[in-house]
Amino acid sequence: MARARFAAAMVFSLVYVQGVAQRDSLSESSQNGLDGRGYLDSLSRQMPGMAVTRITADQFNRGNIHHVLQLIQGKVAGVSIVKAGGDPNRDFEIRIRGITTLGYGSAGTGIRSTNENANPLYVIDGVPAVSLANIDPLEVESITVLKDGASAALYGARGSNGVLIINTKRARQTGDYHHASYEGFLAVDQVSNLLPVLSAEEFVQRGGLNFNSNTRWTDEILRTGFSQAHGLGLEGRTGQTDYRIGVQYRDVEGIARNSGFQRLATHLGVHHNMLRDKLRLSLEIMVSNREETNPTRPWSSGSSIFEQGLVYNPTAPVYESNPATGGFFQRSFFAFYNPVAMLAQQEFEATRNNSLVNFTAAYDLLRNLSATVQYGSEQLMQSTGDFYAIEDPVRGQFGNGLASRSLDERANRFLEAMLHYRINFRDWKMKAWGGYANQVSSIEGFSASVTQFLYNQPGFHGLDFGANRTSVNSYRTDDQLVSWQAGAEIIWKNIYSLTLLGRTDSYSGFGANENAGFFPALGVGIDLDQLAGKTPSDWRLRFSYGRTGLLPVDPLLGIRTFLPLPTTQPDGSVVVNIVPTRDSNPTLKWEEKRELNLGFDFSFFKNRFLASVDYYKRTMDDLIYFANTQVGEQNIFLPEESSIGLVYANLGSLNSWGWEFQVSYRDAHLGSVRWNSTLVATGYKRARVESLSKNGVGQRELTAGGQGSVGCCGPQIFRIKPGEELGEMYAPWYTGLDGNGQMQVSTDDWDKYEVVGNGLPQWELGFTNQFTWRNWDLNFLFRGAFGHSLYNNFRRTYEVNYTTVVPWNSVTTPKNIGSTGFNHYASVFFERASFLRLDNITLSYHFPGMAKNYVRVKAYVTAQNLFTITSYAGMDPEVRYADSLEIFAPGSHQLTPGLDRMNQYYPSRTFQLGLQLFVR
Repeated sequence: MARARFAAAMVFSLVYVQGVAQRDSLSESSQNGLDGRGYLDSLSRQMPGMAVTRITADQFNRGNIHHVLQLIQGKVAGVSIVKAGGDPNRDFEIRIRGITTLGYGSAGTGIRSTNENANPLYVIDGVPAVSLANIDPLEVESITVLKDGASAALYGARGSNGVLIINTKRARQTGDYHHASYEGFLAVDQVSNLLPVLSAEEFVQRGGLNFNSNTRWTDEILRTGFSQAHGLGLEGRTGQTDYRIGVQYRDVEGIARNSGFQRLATHLGVHHNMLRDKLRLSLEIMVSNREETNPTRPWSSGSSIFEQGLVYNPTAPVYESNPATGGFFQRSFFAFYNPVAMLAQQEFEATRNNSLVNFTAAYDLLRNLSATVQYGSEQLMQSTGDFYAIEDPVRGQFGNGLASRSLDERANRFLEAMLHYRINFRDWKMKAWGGYANQVSSIEGFSASVTQFLYNQPGFHGLDFGANRTSVNSYRTDDQLVSWQAGAEIIWKNIYSLTLLGRTDSYSGFGANENAGFFPALGVGIDLDQLAGKTPSDWRLRFSYGRTGLLPVDPLLGIRTFLPLPTTQPDGSVVVNIVPTRDSNPTLKWEEKRELNLGFDFSFFKNRFLASVDYYKRTMDDLIYFANTQVGEQNIFLPEESSIGLVYANLGSLNSWGWEFQVSYRDAHLGSVRWNSTLVATGYKRARVESLSKNGVGQRELTAGGQGSVGCCGPQIFRIKPGEELGEMYAPWYTGLDGNGQMQVSTDDWDKYEVVGNGLPQWELGFTNQFTWRNWDLNFLFRGAFGHSLYNNFRRTYEVNYTTVVPWNSVTTPKNIGSTGFNHYASVFFERASFLRLDNITLSYHFPGMAKNYVRVKAYVTAQNLFTITSYAGMDPEVRYADSLEIFAPGSHQLTPGLDRMNQYYPSRTFQLGLQLFVR
């Protein structure tokens, strides 16, 4: 293991990269201040004793990657990154060390979602709480993950879900040079798995309703998706100034027709040193535009082309001569819609414009004292448009067409000022820092919907063509976070290290009685091999403890809010009344997490074999949820206020623990082939509910998760109650079929339902390998998740051997139980979904140096999602951490993992050809 060495002109520190200690060197001048990325960013990569992982560009995943989180999927122990299906417009879900919150908030408008407070804090070039949409994956230089509570305490009341620090690419800081680079690829996507259904002939033989055609509906709505990406980079250094310009263009087609996006992004970075390097200036500007189309309304709970594409009648034709249906075949059965007509008669588009400007100035006041100031400004704008044609039977026919528009904007301003002091004295190395930060954010937007059109044109671009205004809404929220922070790091004899952190956050969204929260942290590291003297191996012990927080997702949760309620008077006039929506709570504060981490890192064979083990235990208290109160009674949190029956409060508590492992072997020689291999694995003890109430206020238990089948409603799937783990699914046990082929279950009493599965995984792993032979490289990643279950909604709804005439098709998986009537909600439709997947494999060729090595070229081919080993009968066994389509308990997404909905985008497989070009 690399040991820390200190000298007058150069400082070496220990940086843990996936649990592996590596040398990291910074010049004394840059150690005294900032390198333009934010001081806390630089510090977080060095904190001894804490669980910090840094992944650099050469370790990133390859393939048709269009989201920053894809770069590190399967690369970091304790970090779970998932996305079910192949929707190019859907975000990835990420959880660091599992669940830390109940995830409930009332904000669900525009660009802030109810699931937002389940995500980690994102920091780009030192600016916290910004969107990943600001940056293109090709411009990322490194991603640092703060996993434990101690390191995340750097960000105080926003650190409980962990922190991802993303650094963009910048020019080399030594020597004068100029060079250009290009990276681009072409990719094709195809559907990788579909549920088996009856052919037209089999459907007729079963007695299905026959319309005398033969249509494979998935062929009608799917395509081969062609995608391309191109990135151009120009960078260099002249004298004391370095620069980088990056431009990226992406055109991505999904496998479903009418799905995909186009994105243009630019990045400019300029850095200048002056006054003999005492003053260092940095400017980063990122601007992007994204235009996307969707085949179904995003996050809609209604019927989608993905449901109808599998189960629409296979004997029905696509078209028929009927002006009332727009020339498409349609019949009036429940939830029975021609999917090709849906594609033609529904429009869903979105435009997103993002910008992030970041300026940093660092100045060395004295030899060992520096000051830094950083200012960041983020602007996000999202515009959406939906249109259902007059002939559309899903929503259009009910109002003679339906159009809606929305516009949402977010502004984010960040200012930070820091002082940093360091001193070396004999066997002691010490540094201390402190500073102030202020972040102000605002979100605002409006939306409008109209019906009653005479014509379908101009769609959602012409709301004034609709005669009936069905809704008009607008909103705005503002919030501010003011922080003071300080810390110190002490190293003695390069053996013992101690890091102390403290941060105070004051937030405008806290209740009037809660001014600020304090978030301390402690990290201790011991270099055991240094302690024992020279040994053939390296050993290091780490210990950390930290307290972090989580802000309310809506800064208005603690105050009484009002909504307009229009009422029609007897004379026909409309009066708008104002009604309260919730009670005030002046005691509302942050959610709080306390976390202990123990780590052990060791290496053998001259650092060729490296391993790391971490154990963590965490307790989450004061979780925010709503409580029902007695209407008209005294508000329990504000006695002078009369209760309206609903209040948000800090009610819940959870606890969890887990293990993280990493084993690496580097530079093994198999003849003339070099081999590098890394295995990361995480074992989770699912979060257990300790309490859902506090001081007599709260819930006995929570329920969530609508079944969402054609049978519609009924008991909800999830029960969240003290003493039980999050993610547990309840249902009656399937006991067999009666003599008529009807399903039998253990009970019809909802109170007697039992746990039949859990939507959260118990283990996850990533297995990365690289083989190098001459100019050839072969890289591949296996990724797996184990122990989770999925509710297979397709099987429950459509896997029936009907004996009566029905219009829709049947699903026929190998797990078909053979029922002949409507399927009962039961345990048989909850399946274990453990899987192991070849996520990506890349073969690269490095062309020999051209033009006296002034030109370097690498070509590569990549395949993604080549195969999956699983017993799950659905299309994709991927973990679902959140149910984005939940409608029966709005906002409870975090509480409903493991639901395989019928409007899930089909999974896809990708093949890619790429080229990298470097010219100096």
